[in-house]
Amino acid sequence: STTSEVEDIEYLPTGIEGFDAVSGGGLVAGCVVLFGGEEGAGKTTLAMMIANGIARTRPVLYVSAEQSEDEVIRIAKRIGVHNDRVKVVGNTSNIYSAIEACQEVRPVLAIFDSIQMLSCGGPVGSNAEGEQVANVIRDHCKKTNMSGIAINQLSRSGYFKGSTGIGHMVDTLMYLDKMFPKADEPVDKDKLRELRLVGYDNPRGLRELISGKNRNASEDSKAYFEMTSEGQLKTIRRKSRLEVV
Repeated sequence: STTSEVEDIEYLPTGIEGFDAVSGGGLVAGCVVLFGGEEGAGKTTLAMMIANGIARTRPVLYVSAEQSEDEVIRIAKRIGVHNDRVKVVGNTSNIYSAIEACQEVRPVLAIFDSIQMLSCGGPVGSNAEGEQVANVIRDHCKKTNMSGIAINQLSRSGYFKGSTGIGHMVDTLMYLDKMFPKADEPVDKDKLRELRLVGYDNPRGLRELISGKNRNASEDSKAYFEMTSEGQLKTIRRKSRLEVV
């Protein structure tokens, strides 16, 4: 893309400081973010917080393939998300049903949780099915100028479940990782000092958000979050070099 094309991109800020910093300014109309991470990293939590931020002024649709509407709303309320502009569709594993809901609600943002559990009518979780689902989401976003976030769990080997090539089909790739995933592994204090992330009572609650690919902004950006006792993700700022002794 040319310099003038990049300058013309309009971002929709989410109000989540860390996400907006890593994404280059927020969400982009017509573009899809593939949002991955291991189980328990906080992908759904961050997605709900983003939905809440956008829904202050615009409609948002949250599609859950595995949970009911009531279950999704309970999780949202537990982490402090209360917004009537966030519409929830639960127990929807067919992507075409999800797109019909998008056509009805006409959201600025639709979140699909999770893409590896959605299908076009074929076997859930296969490579071909995952890529077809991603195509349907991408095509609808391009056609309607809707922003999309597709949540996807990572396998133990670090690949997206449901497809090995799905990352090539979206505009932005983001990974949310636990900084210290193994409970029996000692916290690496030297690593925290190097990253200037010191002074936290619960270092195992630290999360790292990484942009692995971004067609609209610079790649390899990072932000850090702390998982609070209330289950929310709070953007944290690294200490200055003078504060780290």
